[in-house]
Amino acid sequence: MSEFAQVEQRLLQLRAEVAGHMDAYHRLDAPTIPDGEFNLLFRELEQLEAAYPDLATADSPTQRVGGRVLEESQHNTCPNAVAQRRHERGRGQGICKLCGG
Repeated sequence: MSEFAQVEQRLLQLRAEVAGHMDAYHRLDAPTIPDGEFNLLFRELEQLEAAYPDLATADSPTQRVGGRVLEESQHNTCPNAVAQRRHERGRGQGICKLCGG
């Protein structure tokens, strides 16, 4: 097997492994490996993609941010801290477009 083919195979393996760990950590809130081990895998993936840009893909875990999208806001107060403070002081009505405060 050529070096290029070996790198391509390793990239496929790393992408699948890193994506699985990201899913377990962010979506399931159940990490499967320690952070240090994950960081080593992620860095190896980044380095290989940088060294072989023709093998980099848009769907690589290095190209996205992990985490789940929340259906509803979990905040009881305005998420805009400046608008919230002004609202609490009786000034700035209508500053925050999210809460109207």
